[in-house]
Amino acid sequence: MSQFVISQTFVSAAKSLTQVVLSKTKNILILRLDSNEENRVTAELCEDILAALDIVESVPNACALITVGTGKFFSNGIFVEKSRENAKELARVSDLLYQVLARILVFPLPTIAAINGHAFGAGAMLSFAHDFRVMNNEAGWLCVPVSDIGLILPSPLISLVQAKVPTRSQRPLILQGTRFGADLAKKYKLVDFAVPQFQLLAKATEIAVSMSSKGKDRVTYGGLKTQLYKDTVALLSAASSEKLSFQAKL
Repeated sequence: MSQFVISQTFVSAAKSLTQVVLSKTKNILILRLDSNEENRVTAELCEDILAALDIVESVPNACALITVGTGKFFSNGIFVEKSRENAKELARVSDLLYQVLARILVFPLPTIAAINGHAFGAGAMLSFAHDFRVMNNEAGWLCVPVSDIGLILPSPLISLVQAKVPTRSQRPLILQGTRFGADLAKKYKLVDFAVPQFQLLAKATEIAVSMSSKGKDRVTYGGLKTQLYKDTVALLSAASSEKLSFQAKL
């Protein structure tokens, strides 16, 4: 892979982000979630992810994108208690989360989620939107505990799960709320690789390098993903789509 030169425009744009950190290694871009302590999915985080994706697409020779969290968390999902108390804000977060998921789902470069720690709820959904998933097998759970918190997943998110998760894995993931460590997540095909923490970014980079030729033809790669996931993207993109809402306070 030929190394590209980062322009001053890229540097300035990247510095404007407050919830994420955007960096590069050769022609692979790394999007590090660096928001609140647990990388909770908020409107502000979603807006910064969308802005970062714009920046990544503006880099002509970029060939892949890796998303990783910070510390113990990839992303711990939405703030449950705050969301119960503020339906308007939850609807806003839902809209922005859907935009993020739809954008990553058909992003015209290979995308790899490097799950460094806990990925709960919307954080797990964020990882599913990527093409590949690599998970730290020394710490962290991947879990969608909706059956425990009184939240019925709306159709757009169910569609995402059905598009990315094998049928046999959907019951333990959604109905049972199983906490998957990396090795179990790999067994159930929720992630592609389970590796020690110190190998996480190296493995993600290895995948990015192996897929770099695909990223050179963005029209074809993005178009193929658009065709593969068109039903899910349609649901995520529809203004009338169901939003996240809690059914009961437990």
